[in-house]
Amino acid sequence: MILFITVPLLIESVFFVALFAQFQELQSELKNEEEAVDCLVLVNRIFVGAMSGAGNLFSSQAFGQKKLYIQAMTDFDEVDKHILELKKVAPPDGNTAVSGFVAIIEQAQSMFQTTANDVHEDEFKVENFKMAGQAKSFLKRLQISGLKVIEEKSRLRDEVRKRQKEIRAKIEIIIQSGIAINFVLAIIAVSSFGLTLGKRFRVLFDNTFRIAANKPLNPPLKGSDEISKLDQVIHKMDQELVITRQRERAIIDNTAEIICSLDQACRVLEVNSAVQKRLGYLEDDFRGSIFQSHVVTDQRQNAYDSLQQARESNKEYSFETQLVAKGGDVRDMEVTAQWSEHDRGIFCILRDITARKESERLKQEVIAMVSHDLRAPLTSIGMSLDMIVDGIFGAINDRGMKVATAAQQSVSSLIAMINDLLDIERAESTGVQLYYEQIDSAKVVSRALEVVKPEADSKAIVLKDECASVDCKIDIERINRVLVNLLNNAIKFSPNKSTIVASCKKDGDILQFEVSDQGAGIPEDKIDSVFEKFKQVGTGSEGEKKGSGLGLAICKSMVEAHGGKIGVRSTLGKGSTFWFTVPVAGIPTDS
Repeated sequence: MILFITVPLLIESVFFVALFAQFQELQSELKNEEEAVDCLVLVNRIFVGAMSGAGNLFSSQAFGQKKLYIQAMTDFDEVDKHILELKKVAPPDGNTAVSGFVAIIEQAQSMFQTTANDVHEDEFKVENFKMAGQAKSFLKRLQISGLKVIEEKSRLRDEVRKRQKEIRAKIEIIIQSGIAINFVLAIIAVSSFGLTLGKRFRVLFDNTFRIAANKPLNPPLKGSDEISKLDQVIHKMDQELVITRQRERAIIDNTAEIICSLDQACRVLEVNSAVQKRLGYLEDDFRGSIFQSHVVTDQRQNAYDSLQQARESNKEYSFETQLVAKGGDVRDMEVTAQWSEHDRGIFCILRDITARKESERLKQEVIAMVSHDLRAPLTSIGMSLDMIVDGIFGAINDRGMKVATAAQQSVSSLIAMINDLLDIERAESTGVQLYYEQIDSAKVVSRALEVVKPEADSKAIVLKDECASVDCKIDIERINRVLVNLLNNAIKFSPNKSTIVASCKKDGDILQFEVSDQGAGIPEDKIDSVFEKFKQVGTGSEGEKKGSGLGLAICKSMVEAHGGKIGVRSTLGKGSTFWFTVPVAGIPTDS
């Protein structure tokens, strides 16, 4: 870059210096020409003035006319002025025609002055005739000398004009040479730029495109200039990007889920190695195929519509479908699709939920078996035991009554456990169906206390009702079941002769129920899991008080179906308080 600036600058400087010198010389020649022309004009004026003054002078003497004498004096004054101007223009140096001309005109001027004085004295002398002859001779010499001056200055003017022509020719040559040199320099610069800088810049541009296309870069540029340093930065950035891509690819390839990208036509552009583990396809075999072609036939249109929904909504969209593996097996997949406007494609994560679906099917089968194959026989056994205990089949001894009563309680527990299992499954699959009624909250709590009173009396536990009277809209049966469940748990985990308090109060638009006991309490690390399914929490000393672990989970589902919340406050060794809230006016439902 320095050469591209300094070389043209030096050449242009030489060009302008040479051009300036020629212009200076031309200016000097023009001045010489101007002096020659001025000299010619002045010589001519002096000669004409001298001739006119001499003629007027001798005419005034011959004819005695004063007017001619005055005119002669005027002519001689003009001649004096022109002589002074001529000396300024071309100072006499004794060797030129101008010097001779000036010497002759000064002699003639002296002679004419003497003649003029004589004329002025009105004296006519014989010498005047002699002077007239001398004047004629002087005028002739003056004419000859003037012609020499004219010839010399004319020759000088011609020489000056010739030199001017030569200078102009040189100037033209310099300008043409400058243009030619600049043109050649421009070609050299362009060629040099194309072969050096241009080539290096093209390498940089090509490297940037190669980075974008994930291709190997050109060899590093040699040198220590800025372009080489920039190329080094690009290579370093490429190395870091390669490492980053390798890490990202390793993460994607080691991911158990299938990750792929689709174009706008739902054609697979990229896919990770999990496709081989999940579906048995090699990456290259799966890449380039239409996504719907791997979906079971009757779900292809739904899968395509779901992908288009993800594209149109421009947000994450999930759906379930079934894909056919390479061996023909059908795999259940949960597809999470996200449209990328920047990449103009759909990114998908395919989670294999075949095991989950199979588990759900097995669970449904188990639920169906429990519902039909267990509950019906157990209900029948329970009814038979009820009739035995009631003496319908006749009187039995005390031992038989004791055994029948124990069997009756066991069957009732089994039926209650089955009902809980069916309730929680129904709540998770279809939701809890609510039937709202208007009622006083105090009546709801009173009914629940009446249900659990026999069990509380068996342990000498005192039940306290501290419920405020609030007119509310709830599903009476569901809330009653929640209260009964919480009271039963409180009785189960409370010591004999303790106190259990059931209360309710209104807080704005919310109705809050509480059941407080004086039991052992719940460990702090187990409070968060107390409402989970199949969970039993306690201090570890209640091994004989195990249940299904579904009661509190059912309570939670029923309270949340009302739009409320449920929780617990507990202090280890001092007891627990279970609470739940529901809106006073209820919430709209689909029922």
